[in-house]
Amino acid sequence: MPIEITTYEEDVDKYSAFDVIRATEMAARTSNAYKYDGYGQEQWILIILFMMSYKVDEAQIEWILRSKHMRWAGDVSSSGNEDLEAFVDYWVEHHDTMLNDSTRDFYKKHFKG
Repeated sequence: MPIEITTYEEDVDKYSAFDVIRATEMAARTSNAYKYDGYGQEQWILIILFMMSYKVDEAQIEWILRSKHMRWAGDVSSSGNEDLEAFVDYWVEHHDTMLNDSTRDFYKKHFKG
């Protein structure tokens, strides 16, 4: 299902104020991630909101934002842009891997047996 990309303001208006605040705070916490500058603050927030709409928890979202997947999403973009559209295209093909990688790394970090 293709996502219609409009303006930042129109996209943000689709979400609750609470979710926008949470996404903005998470964007600030992850602003030191390798690809943050490539995507920019507005696209970063939209990507967070997109993942939140799929009920991805905050720990997994943060892991994904800091992961190689953000670079790969931009690399495979048909438009050559690092934006929500490129991320969604990548998500469609790789979301299972992204979520599994984040869960595996969480357990390795917190439950080393």
